[in-house]
Amino acid sequence: MAVKLAIERIEDADRFARTAEEWDALLGDSAADGVFLTWEWLHTWWRHLGGRRRLFLLAVRAGEQLVAVAPLALAPPQLDRLLPFRTLQFLGTGMVSSDYLDVIVHVFTPEAREFYRLEQLWGEAPRRAVGA
Repeated sequence: MAVKLAIERIEDADRFARTAEEWDALLGDSAADGVFLTWEWLHTWWRHLGGRRRLFLLAVRAGEQLVAVAPLALAPPQLDRLLPFRTLQFLGTGMVSSDYLDVIVHVFTPEAREFYRLEQLWGEAPRRAVGA
């Protein structure tokens, strides 16, 4: 069940703008589903607070399906903060920052979920009562 993955670096704001639908679909299929990782939140943050950063999104695809996104930006040196080199940061980082920033990864493709029987896995686990 080998799957070829392709990694695309997105540095263009227009390309970022076109990822909205598949971004939020991926987020809904991930364990990191939160408001601060929605396309709407991060794209708005980028447009208004991105400043001198360069967009550096990493999108991972299995065929045509988006299976992971690393929402990153490349920040210039900040000598006033004793950072004499560029840094890679999560989108949403900064003076006005967001909580719960993370990499967004699809939990599993339907085929992988079926192969590993993930839907049945917890149903077969022994149950133990915890003291009341």
